[in-house]
Amino acid sequence: MKLKSLLLCSDEKIVRVLRRTLGDLDIGVEHCASSEIALRHLTRERFEAIIVDCAGPGAADVLGVVRTSPCNQRAVVVAILDP
Repeated sequence: MKLKSLLLCSDEKIVRVLRRTLGDLDIGVEHCASSEIALRHLTRERFEAIIVDCAGPGAADVLGVVRTSPCNQRAVVVAILDP
């Protein structure tokens, strides 16, 4: 079974690095450029990891929904913050 991650990020450099890194670990990446799309995926699919770029709009909404989503309550959540 391949592990799956959800990535909410609009920065292409970050997306490229994370795709390469997670791919090396045999973790699939479902990339979402908007919070609306990410929220739809969270309610329909199970992910082992959820990575959210907090600089984007709607990031707080996505982080809030993760723990209320029955299939993603145990997912590892990573927040990307600006320095």
